[in-house]
Amino acid sequence: MDKILFFIILICSVILQICIFDHVRLLGIHYELLFSLTVFIGIKYDWKKGYLCGLWCGLLNDVFSIGPFGFSVLTYGFTGLSVSSFQTVIFTQQLGTRLFILFIMSILISFFSFMILDLFYYSEKQVLFKLDLLSVAIVNTVFSIPLYRFLDNISYEKRRYH
Repeated sequence: MDKILFFIILICSVILQICIFDHVRLLGIHYELLFSLTVFIGIKYDWKKGYLCGLWCGLLNDVFSIGPFGFSVLTYGFTGLSVSSFQTVIFTQQLGTRLFILFIMSILISFFSFMILDLFYYSEKQVLFKLDLLSVAIVNTVFSIPLYRFLDNISYEKRRYH
């Protein structure tokens, strides 16, 4: 994926995240489009592109959300870096495998996020977090099916014309 196409997809993803997915809730959870994009790039391409995508998506998520600044950069960067290691272990070109990796990473990152935010950021406000990790993973996985098919078609069309 070249840089121009990546930034077009990134800008469109940020606009969709801010305008639509932050306001639509399923099971009380909103879909993390930028997280799903990070996992896709990390699985489809090498660790450098996954890590850079995670940093950009995390930075833009931190800029347009309320919460501790830098936390999404850390978690998304770690996600983009770590999911690329699955390329050497299992066959990651199938949609089901990618969705399974997204499901596992959603559980891990949500658990990490809830634990850190509950302990350090929200402890003085006494906000009770509902630790419903399975719901977060299901929402991210189900909403990512059309995204992953669309991104696969873009990369296929690019290869076909070059």
